[in-house]
Amino acid sequence: MHLSRNSLISFALAASFASMGLVACFSDDATSDNGGGTTPAPSSTEPGSSGDPGSSGDPGSSGTPGSSGTPGSSGDPGSSGTPGSSGTPGSAECNAIAQKGTSIDLVTTQDSVPTLTGGTVSDGTYVLTAAKIHAPQAAEGTKFTTLGSGTLEVKGNTWNSIQTDSKGVTRKTATVTISGSTITTTPTCEFPKPSKPDAAETGQFEINGSTLRMISKPAGSSASFQLVYTKQ
Repeated sequence: MHLSRNSLISFALAASFASMGLVACFSDDATSDNGGGTTPAPSSTEPGSSGDPGSSGDPGSSGTPGSSGTPGSSGDPGSSGTPGSSGTPGSAECNAIAQKGTSIDLVTTQDSVPTLTGGTVSDGTYVLTAAKIHAPQAAEGTKFTTLGSGTLEVKGNTWNSIQTDSKGVTRKTATVTISGSTITTTPTCEFPKPSKPDAAETGQFEINGSTLRMISKPAGSSASFQLVYTKQ
């Protein structure tokens, strides 16, 4: 299987006052002489002239206007809300399982394609231990190619895999559907990301003790491929 890698916010008032001046009033005394003696001339005391009216006081000066009050300080702006945390990005490499297998060759066999019986695949780690291509026209045991090493992690209907070969490391996550002995794997993540995503594959399988065997026949091919995994 192959997997793909593709993420702050008093006003002061002055008092006014007026002042006023006052003017004082005064009066004169008069006398008269009589010839041949000094006879006091009868005199009547004339009433003194009335005093001049006092002048009106100067008007008081206007008071000093109060200074304008100091404007109140503006309120602190409310703090902004805390932004939500970003979501956790998905794994760019689909999975992080370790490679536990050793390099395996794909070899030919003249054996008939066996009928597989299905079963329940328990969760765990499975390592690729054998790979065969059913091709009656080729000599038994002929090396077809080197597949490299493979490890499969089963978690319910989610299967993760890692394959290591001369081209590097490929990873894959797939959703698995089982019906009887028929197994369908639908890739949900592939690394490196291929130019054309892998299509769903359907084949046959069986589980016998710690051995998981799967057989598939690619469309347009006359040969069937068998992969054998051993649970660790």
